[in-house]
Amino acid sequence: MTRANVRAFIERWHTAAAAPEGYADLLLDSVHSKPDLAHLATNPLLCGLICALHRERRGFLPTGRKELYAAALSMLLHRRDRERGLRLPDLAEEPQLQLLQRLAHWLIRNGRTEMDRSRAQALIADALPAVPAARVLGDAPEVFAHFLERTGLLRAPTVDTVEFVHRTFQDFLGARAALDEGGLGELTGHADDDQWEDVIRMAVAQGRPRERTEIIQALLARGSQRSVLLALACLGYAAELDPVLRAEVERQAGRLVPPTSVGTARELGRIGPLVLELLPPPERAPAAPAALYTVQAAGGVLSELAIPFLARYGAHPAYEVRAELARLWPRFDTRRYAAEVISLLPADQNVTVVSDAELAALAEFSPRRDLNVVGEVTGEALATYLGAIRALYLAVRGNGLLTDLGFLKGQDALRSVEISHCSGIRDLSGLMGLPVRSAVLDLRSDLLRIGPVLAGWTALRGLVLRGTHANWSLDGFAPRVELDSVNIYSVTPDAAGPVGLSRHRGLRSVSLGECWAPRDPAEWQELAPLTKLAELAVPGPALDLVPEDLSMPSVEQLHVPRSRGVSPEVAGRLPEVFPALRSVSGDFDDAAIAALPPHIRATRS
Repeated sequence: MTRANVRAFIERWHTAAAAPEGYADLLLDSVHSKPDLAHLATNPLLCGLICALHRERRGFLPTGRKELYAAALSMLLHRRDRERGLRLPDLAEEPQLQLLQRLAHWLIRNGRTEMDRSRAQALIADALPAVPAARVLGDAPEVFAHFLERTGLLRAPTVDTVEFVHRTFQDFLGARAALDEGGLGELTGHADDDQWEDVIRMAVAQGRPRERTEIIQALLARGSQRSVLLALACLGYAAELDPVLRAEVERQAGRLVPPTSVGTARELGRIGPLVLELLPPPERAPAAPAALYTVQAAGGVLSELAIPFLARYGAHPAYEVRAELARLWPRFDTRRYAAEVISLLPADQNVTVVSDAELAALAEFSPRRDLNVVGEVTGEALATYLGAIRALYLAVRGNGLLTDLGFLKGQDALRSVEISHCSGIRDLSGLMGLPVRSAVLDLRSDLLRIGPVLAGWTALRGLVLRGTHANWSLDGFAPRVELDSVNIYSVTPDAAGPVGLSRHRGLRSVSLGECWAPRDPAEWQELAPLTKLAELAVPGPALDLVPEDLSMPSVEQLHVPRSRGVSPEVAGRLPEVFPALRSVSGDFDDAAIAALPPHIRATRS
């Protein structure tokens, strides 16, 4: 589940369970501040388990990782059925753990997350002689059935396979088995394997002081960047550790901070809040790349504790660093992150909102006249925001909820608009009469009539039009409009080609899809008067139709989609048609590229 899903689940669970007032808020605070808890809560079954644990403990959860997982296992293994009043054979937790940890250890050793049922039953059968107390449930098939049907720890993804309900339990139990077998060398020998990372952490959490020391010393001895970072991560799991060893881990890890790559940033983030103490603040951070990786590492710490650290980068001079701060918003509490981080970003920083809650928080803490909206944001939320703020730029992308654009009515300051991939829109009247200078429209419905909208945009200078449209042509702009750029790739069965473009003498960039490109030599003459045109894009077949006497001396860049069929003869004529041509891109054949003169740079795309 997403963060928003987890919040909704917890709130609804507490309502349905008639939990005491305030318990839901207490639990949400814990989930937001504890990365391990947040990780478990993304699974609906475990989220419900956490809710039950929290209520049973009167609003308190175990503070340590080991204690949290042990309490969750206890509830799944033993107390859930007892509290439901079910009369089952009485079997203590320890024998069950002994059997389950053998399944977990086999999965880990074999690099698997699921196994055949027959394999699981065979492992249980081999272990039963050493765990006689478990025979109260019966033989191996009955014991396996109990684990699968009663505990909630195992599930069957198919009729023939079984897996742990959450990888955390597999790793926790597998680490327990490794400690029981004395396999510390096997654990640290896999320090560079992603699949063993959490197993090693869990072994440190459950091990005795001597075992923890041995594991962490072995990790440092390996000397790899990953093993040192893993040793650092293990400190958060070690309830007791020699302070000299702890200091040595921090010293060696300090050499890896700030991170120097996306991969290192991710590994640091997985360590948890501990890494926030090592990451440099902006006043000590180096140039943009390392500062960006530092913010990515802090953003990977799925805890509200990262918010104050990230806020210190809000005024960083590098745009990409601030863009990363904006991108991280959905990972954290919506209102708090908006108040403490988003509000610090400059007014011209691109910030994308993905929910009604984010849009409301933006209006409250950091209102912006440039607005990017992606996903399921309602028209009501947009109308509320735009009713208070006169937007200059608005982009709405990937929204399946909207059926009309009524929230745009009255936006007399809007200079640029984008509406893309909003499949439910059936009414464009909200676009009528807007003072926009540039627009991107990707609307995919034969029912939409774009003509009246474009005919009413008297200030338009640039247009990108994609999708599906009918009953419109390039001579359908407002009478006094003169375009600077036009990019038309919409599918329009009744398109009239480029007819109508010749009056836009100021055009500098033209991109035409199949429906709009010249379909005969006469239509190429429609482009001839465009004496300022520097960039042109037409599909390959259109080049075969260029008249011999055509010359477009201002074109410097030519992009040719579907150019593989362009002959060497046609390619060789391009310098005559476009005397100023400096670069060509497309999927040309080698022979066509060879026909171009050396001064024209050819790029395959």
